[in-house]
Amino acid sequence: AFIRVKADKGLFYFDNSYRPVPLEQQYIGITEKKAVRRMLLMNEILYEKVIERAGKYQMIVFVHSRKETAKTAKALKEMAMTKEDLTKFLKEDSSSKKILEATAGDAKDPELRDLLPYGFAIHHAGLDRADRTLVEDLFGDKHIQVLVSTSTLAWGVNLPAHTVIIKGTIYSPEQGKWIELSPQDMLQMLGRAGRPLYDKSGEGIILTSYQELKFYLSLFNHQLPIESQFISQLADQLNAEIVLGTVNNIRDAVNWLGYTYLYIRMLRNPGLYSITTAVTALGKIASHYYIKYPSIATYNEHIKPTMGMIELFKVFSLSHEFKFIPIREEEKMEIQKLMETVPLPVKGSPDEPSTKVSILLQAYISRLKLDGFALNADMSYVTQSAGRIMRGLFEIFLRRGDKRMWNCMTPLRQFKNVPEEILRRIEKKEQLTWDHYYNMTPQQIGEIIKFPKLGKMIHKYIHQFPRIEISAIVQPITRSCLKIELTVNPDFQWDREIHGSSEPFWIFVEDCDSEIILYYEYFSLKHKHVGQKEYIFEFIVPLFEPLHPLYYIRVVSDRWLQCETVVPVYFKNIILPEKFPPLTELLDLKLLPISSIKWPEVEQQLKQFPTFNAIQTQVFTTFYGSDGNVFLGAPTGSGKTLCALLAMLRTLKQKRESKIVYVAPLDSVCKQKRKEIAQYLKNLKVSIGELTGQASIDSKIVETCDIIFSIPEYWDTFSRRWKQRKVMKLIRLVIVDELHLLGESGSVLEVITSRMRYIAIQLNQEIRLIGLATSIANSKDIAEWIGAAPDHTFNFHPNVRQVPLEIYIQTFDQTQRAVRLNAMGKHIYRGIKQYSAGKPVMLFVSDRKQARITALDLVAMAGADNNPKRFLHVSSDEITKYLSKAQERILKHCLEYGVGYIYEGMDESDRNLVEKLFESGAVQLLVSTYRLCWEITQQAHMVIVMDTQRYDGQERRYIDYTIPDMLQMMGKASRPLIDDSAKCLIYTHTPKKEFYKKFLYDPFPVESHLNHFLADHLNAEVVAKTIENKQDCIDYLTWTLFYRRLFQNPNYYNLQGVTGTIINDYLSDLVEKNVELLTESKCITCEEEINLAPLNFGIIASYYYIKYTTIDIFARLMNPNFKMKQLLEIISKASEFEIVPIRHGEENLMKQLSTEVQYKSDLPKFNEPNTKTFVLLQCHFNRIPISSDLIWDQKIILENTTRLIQAMVDVISSEGWLKPALLAMQLSQMVVQAMWITDSQLMQLPHFDKSLIEKCAKNKINDLADLMQMEDDEREKLLGFTAKQMQEVAEACNRYPSINMEFKKPSAESLVAGESISMNVMLNREGEETGDRVHAPYYPKEKEEFWWIVLGDNKNNKILTLKRVNFGESLNVNLKFIAPDAGDYDVTLYLICDSYVGCDQTEKFQMSVKPNPEG
Repeated sequence: AFIRVKADKGLFYFDNSYRPVPLEQQYIGITEKKAVRRMLLMNEILYEKVIERAGKYQMIVFVHSRKETAKTAKALKEMAMTKEDLTKFLKEDSSSKKILEATAGDAKDPELRDLLPYGFAIHHAGLDRADRTLVEDLFGDKHIQVLVSTSTLAWGVNLPAHTVIIKGTIYSPEQGKWIELSPQDMLQMLGRAGRPLYDKSGEGIILTSYQELKFYLSLFNHQLPIESQFISQLADQLNAEIVLGTVNNIRDAVNWLGYTYLYIRMLRNPGLYSITTAVTALGKIASHYYIKYPSIATYNEHIKPTMGMIELFKVFSLSHEFKFIPIREEEKMEIQKLMETVPLPVKGSPDEPSTKVSILLQAYISRLKLDGFALNADMSYVTQSAGRIMRGLFEIFLRRGDKRMWNCMTPLRQFKNVPEEILRRIEKKEQLTWDHYYNMTPQQIGEIIKFPKLGKMIHKYIHQFPRIEISAIVQPITRSCLKIELTVNPDFQWDREIHGSSEPFWIFVEDCDSEIILYYEYFSLKHKHVGQKEYIFEFIVPLFEPLHPLYYIRVVSDRWLQCETVVPVYFKNIILPEKFPPLTELLDLKLLPISSIKWPEVEQQLKQFPTFNAIQTQVFTTFYGSDGNVFLGAPTGSGKTLCALLAMLRTLKQKRESKIVYVAPLDSVCKQKRKEIAQYLKNLKVSIGELTGQASIDSKIVETCDIIFSIPEYWDTFSRRWKQRKVMKLIRLVIVDELHLLGESGSVLEVITSRMRYIAIQLNQEIRLIGLATSIANSKDIAEWIGAAPDHTFNFHPNVRQVPLEIYIQTFDQTQRAVRLNAMGKHIYRGIKQYSAGKPVMLFVSDRKQARITALDLVAMAGADNNPKRFLHVSSDEITKYLSKAQERILKHCLEYGVGYIYEGMDESDRNLVEKLFESGAVQLLVSTYRLCWEITQQAHMVIVMDTQRYDGQERRYIDYTIPDMLQMMGKASRPLIDDSAKCLIYTHTPKKEFYKKFLYDPFPVESHLNHFLADHLNAEVVAKTIENKQDCIDYLTWTLFYRRLFQNPNYYNLQGVTGTIINDYLSDLVEKNVELLTESKCITCEEEINLAPLNFGIIASYYYIKYTTIDIFARLMNPNFKMKQLLEIISKASEFEIVPIRHGEENLMKQLSTEVQYKSDLPKFNEPNTKTFVLLQCHFNRIPISSDLIWDQKIILENTTRLIQAMVDVISSEGWLKPALLAMQLSQMVVQAMWITDSQLMQLPHFDKSLIEKCAKNKINDLADLMQMEDDEREKLLGFTAKQMQEVAEACNRYPSINMEFKKPSAESLVAGESISMNVMLNREGEETGDRVHAPYYPKEKEEFWWIVLGDNKNNKILTLKRVNFGESLNVNLKFIAPDAGDYDVTLYLICDSYVGCDQTEKFQMSVKPNPEG
C-alpha cells in the first residue's frame, strides 16, 4: 500500500521457508544481574560457541559498538592462548597463517594488526577504508576464521559466513540506556548466516540477557509487521518540505503525510501510534457538562483522595473556564474584604483569578451582597458555571473510588418563605439536632424559636424536608462478595410545588474509612409511589482480605443539602461461606465417534455430529456405561442434551417397561427439549408425551408414554400423590435440566428433586437421577443432594465451550436509562461491523418497544453509513417474496434491510417468518426480548446484550437481569462446526461491571429459596400424608438442598452459627412459623401442638395447585350473595397473579382500557397486578383488541384462571352456597369461550361477530340448535361464508356437546332428615365427539371438557351435593348427600359444562323429607 503496488500483480512475498540455506537458531539467556560478572560470563559462553566451530566454519560475531569489536576479539584470542587452542583456528604450517602474517603489517589499525596473525579480525565504520577492504578480502578468501564486527557489515557488505553470533544488546545515547536491537537489524545480521552454494545450512546464535530472551524469541517466531519510525523525525522532515515549498499550509501537510508509510501503519494499527477513538470516562464528563479539556487535565493533576472543602474550592477555581476573569484595580479592596469574610480560607494572592473565583462562589453561597456591577457580573458567570462544573467534579470523584448554603446552616434555608431572623435563631440552638426538631410538635417549635405563630409553618417545612429511612440485610454469596438488600422508605410529606414529580437520590456503599466507594446507584423517588410501597434494592459489593470491620451505606439526596441517611453494616459476626470445590479439568481425550453408541437406529439420527465433543467424550462412560446418579455442570451450548440422551438410551436398553421423566424449568425449554429428543429417537418405538397440568389428561400421558416431559409445577402436581399412583413404581430415570434455576422457580425444582430421592428410598426402587446445569460454584453440595458420587460429578469451567467465547463488557455512565440506551445504539452498530461483519448477530433487549426501536435504529445507521442493505444477505427480489407474509408494517420495513425482531406475544406467523429468515442467513440481525432467550433455538456468531436491566412492575423500577438469564443469552453465541470462535458484547451501566465480571467469567453459587415458599409445600405433603407431625416436617427438610446449604453458608439464611443446637432451633422456628400460617388459613389443623392433619381448604389448595394465601383470600372474601363483579374482583386478587408484569408507562393504557369494559373497579390502582388482571379478563370477554405485550400477559392470566375457578367452586360448595357456585361455573365458561354469559351462543362459532349475530336474530336464529336445523342452502345464504369457513363452522358445531341427562329420584322411604341419600344420574352423549378437546380458539391451551353435576335448593341457596366429572360417550354417576331437615323442598339437578356456554341442563323435582325418629 505504501509504494502503491497492485496486490494481484505486483506483490510477491516469501517467508522463511524459501530461504536458500536453512537456518538453525540458538537462543541463550544470561541470568546474571551484576554487569562485570555478566560480561565475563557472556565472553565465556561466546568462546565455547566459537571453539566448537573453530577450524570447521567461518564465523561472524556481531557486537554493538566499535570499541567492543576489539575488546571481544582480544578476549577470544587471549582465552584461546590461555587454553592453548590457537591452533584450532589456524594451523602453524597453513598457507592462511603465512598470508595473514604477511598482510598484518599493511594494516593501519594497531588492534587489527595484532589480531590478524591469529586468524581473528575486526570490522566497523571507524576503520580506515584500506583496513576494511583488507579485512573483507581476507575473510572472503577464507583466511580469517573469526570476524568481530558491528552491524555495518550486515548492511553495507555482503560477506556471508556459516555461523553468525549476535552478542548482547545495544546502548542508545538518545535514551541514555541499553535497549533491544531493532527487528530489522536482527534479521539483517542473521541473514549473513549460511553461504549459498557452499553450505547446506547456517547457524544463528543470539546471546543476550534472560529478560530480553522472550522479546527475541517472539521476534523470530512470529511474523511481526514493520512499524514506522517516521514520527520521531517528523518535525525535521516537515521543515524540509516547507523550505522546498511542497507544504504551504496545514492541508498540504496532511496530504503530504498521506504518502508516508507512517500514514499506512496508522490506518492499520492506530492504537500503537496513540490514535484512539475510544471514549474515556473523563472525556464523557467533559462533553456532557461542557467542561474544557484543560480543566479536566487540571482536575486530574490536583484531585486527591483526602481532599477537603478548601481544596475542592481551590480545584474549582483553577478551571480553565475562569482563566480570563480579570482582576480590576477598583475591585481589589472589596475582594480583600470578602477574602476575610467568607467561611473558607482562600489560598493564593488576591491578584490571581483563581482567588477571585473561589471568593465569588463562597459569597454566592453565603448570600453576601456585592457593590460593583462588574463584580456582580463576574459572580453571575461563576455561579452559572458552578452547577455543571461541580456536577462534573462529583462524577469524577465517583469514578475514583445547586443549594446556596453551607453545611453548618440549618436545612430550612432551602425553603424560600422562612424569615431570616427565624433561621438564625434555629442555627444558634446548636445543641438541638434536626432529629430533635423532627420529633417536636408545632407548639414546641414555636416556643423554641420564640415565635408561636410560626411554629405550625416551621413544623410543616420540617416534615416536608426529604427524610429517608433505610435498613439493610446482608447475605454472603462467596468469600469475596456480599449481597445487600437495602430497603428505602420515604418518610416525609410530598408537596408538588417543592418536590416536583420526583426526587433524585444516590446510594453509596463505602469502606470502613469512607475513602473508597464500593458501589453507587442513582434512583428517583416518584411522587405517585410514595406511601404505597417500600423501595427495595439488591446489589453485590466486594469483600476484602483481611475482612473490614464494617461498611457504610449512605443514601444522599441529589438536590437537598444535609439530606442523607447512613447505616453501618457490621461484619463482626459474619460467617463467610465454605470454600468452593475445584472445577473438573477437561481432559485431552481422543473424541469418541457417534458409533460408540452401538445402536444404528439412533446413530442415523445423529449423523450430523461426526463425533461427540470433548465434554461428551469425557462423561460418555458415566452416562452410558453406569447406572449411578450424575451431576453435569457445563456452559450453555456444551451438548448436555446429548448426554441426557445417553442416559435415556441406557435405560431404554436395559428396562423396556420403564418410564423416563425429563423435567425442564420453563415451558419453552420443555417443548424445545421434547422436540429435540423426539427427533433423536425417531427410529425407535418409543412414545413421548408432555404433561399439560390437567389431572385427567396427565394421568393418561404418564400411563401410556415411555418418556414424559414436564415443567416442575406439573410434575409436582402429579407426583404429590405418589403413594396412590402405581405408575410411579415404573419410573427408572429422572432428568432434571437447568438445575441452576432452582432458586428462580419458587423452589418447586428443589422440592420435586428431593421428592424423587425420597420416593426411591421409600419404594426401595432404583431411580437414577441426572442433574444438568450450567457451571456452578457449589457443585459438591448439588451433587451430594442428588446422590451423585464424586466420580460421577462433573463441573467444568464456564470457558470450556465447544466454540470459545470472547466476552467484551462495555460500560456507560448515564444514570437515566433512556439516555444510556440512546448512547449504546452507535456502539452496537460499530461493534457489529468490527466483530461480526457478515455473520449472524443476536441482540437482546428488555421489551417489545425497545426491540422495535433498536431494529429501526440499526436500519437507519446502516443507511447513514451509505450501505442500507448491509445486513441483508439475499437479493431484494428474493426478500420481497417473504415480506408479503409479514403482518406488522414496521417488521416488513426492517426485514427489507436485513434486520428482524421477535418478542413475547408476537403473531406466530410473523415470528416463524423472522426465525426462518435468520436461520437461513438471509437476515443477519435478530433483535429479541430477553425472555425469549429460553425459547429460541437459533444460534449466532455474536450475541449483544443491550443494557442489563428490565422494568419490574412490582418494584416500580429497573432491576438487573439474573445471572442465569445472562448465561442463557451468552450461550446463544455458539455455532459448532461453523465458527472457530464466538463473541458476546455486553453493554451495561458502569456500577454493574464488576458484578458481571465476577459471575460471567467464573461459576456462580446456587442458593436455596425454599424457606420463602415452604408453607405451600408443607401443605401438599400434609395432604399426601407424607407429613403427619412437626418432626416429619424437619425430617422432610433434611432431604432438601436448603438443609445442606444451611451448614455451608449460614449467614445467607440469617443463621449465626452451624452448631447442632442452632440449626435445630432454626428449623423448628421455621416449621412453627409455616404451620401457624397454614393453620390460620384453615388449610391444616395442629392437634396436641404436634400432630398435623389436612382440612378441606388445604386439600383444595393441594389438588388444584394453588397457593394457601389464595385459598385464604377466597375464604375471607366470599359471601352467599355476591354478583359477577365481586366474583371477578376476588379471583383477580389471587396470589398467582402477582407474577403478572407491570411495564413502564403501562398505567395509562390500563386506565384507558378500564373505560371500555363492563365493570369498573372501586379505587383502582392501575400499577397493581390485580387491577390489571381484573381489566384484562374483561377485555377477554369483550374480545377487545390489545397490544402484543398485553396478549402475553392475558395468556398468563387465562392459564391460571380456570383452575382458580375450579378451586373457588369447591371453596363455595364447602360453605354450601348454591348461587355463587353457579356464578363461578358460568365464569369458567366465559373464560374458555371469551364471551359474557349473556352473549349469544353463536359467539362460540368461528367467523361469527356481533353484526352477523344480529343478522341471524332477525331471521329467528338465536342459538346453535336453530342454526343446525336450517336447510343447507338457507344457512349458506344467510352466513355468506366460503366453503372452508363453512367446514370450520360445521366442525365447531359437531364438537358442541349434546347431552341427555336422566336421573332416578331417591325413594320417599329413604328421605329421612340427617340420613345419607343416594341418587343415580345417567349421562349420554349424542354424536361421535368424546369431549376430549374443546373448541376454544381464544383460550391459550388445549382444554378438556368437564361437567359439574349439582343438586341444590335454589330457594334456600343451598348445595346438597356437587360432583365434577368428565366422560366420553356415557357415564353413570352416583350422587350421595345428607338429607336436610324435615320438610318439602323444590330441588334442582344441574348439569353445567365448564367450557361451553348454553349447553347446561336443569331438572326440577320435589323432595319431601321426613323427620328422623331418632331426633
